[in-house]
Amino acid sequence: MCNLLSYNDYKCLGLTDKLLQKCYKKIIQLDKSNVPVVGSAMIPLVNKNNETKLLEFIVVDVQCPPILGLQASINLNLITYHINMVSDSEPLINKYTDAIKHEFKDLFDGKLGSIPGTVSITLDSNAKPVAQPARRIPFGLIDDVKAELARMVTDGAKNNKIRLCLDPRKLNKYIIRARFQLPTFDEVKSRLKDAKFFVVLDASNGFWMLNLDEASSELLSFITPFGRFAFKRMAFGVASAPEEFCRIFCQMFKNVE
Repeated sequence: MCNLLSYNDYKCLGLTDKLLQKCYKKIIQLDKSNVPVVGSAMIPLVNKNNETKLLEFIVVDVQCPPILGLQASINLNLITYHINMVSDSEPLINKYTDAIKHEFKDLFDGKLGSIPGTVSITLDSNAKPVAQPARRIPFGLIDDVKAELARMVTDGAKNNKIRLCLDPRKLNKYIIRARFQLPTFDEVKSRLKDAKFFVVLDASNGFWMLNLDEASSELLSFITPFGRFAFKRMAFGVASAPEEFCRIFCQMFKNVE
């Protein structure tokens, strides 16, 4: 934020080289090239209010218009800040948020949601059954994994301590994915004309909201050191999960403008 003055303009002002002092600042252009610096000088400037300010100018050996830096412009009252005071609306937001949570408390109890109906995992006719052994569990995580399995059986929703994932890579080779076309950004943008209010919805553990039919649940069974389990909800990593999830949610919100 320095002030620049060409050496030619400096001489036109009738200023002598005696006023120039050594300047150790480097001026670099956008193309990374150095601007040759002659020196620096303290030059008085008068603003429109007849106020005189003594400002330092770096004199450069190139032809350029005089440049005032930000701080100099502020000192000369050429720039003024207009600050609009904004009141804190957080208490009001909390008031309405608490009212909504109270009215729909069954939706904010922290339990895993469930979308009515079931979805199916469809396999290719050439699919071959695959059985895989139980994965090795580090000794230090055995108790945590056992507790998480028990909690998933009764509660469903994951915690933030440990996350159990299925490895469905072999199954995915035979899954027939639904052909569901997601709306493009341009399609969504065209519907936002004149919109004033926007809402962001985040489906917590989204895939786990989709109930599986019995046959599909058996496809997502897995063995552990503590016995055999099967997902009753859609598992993360299943090839057809994204299309099924988006299809159902687009259907649910198709009439929401």
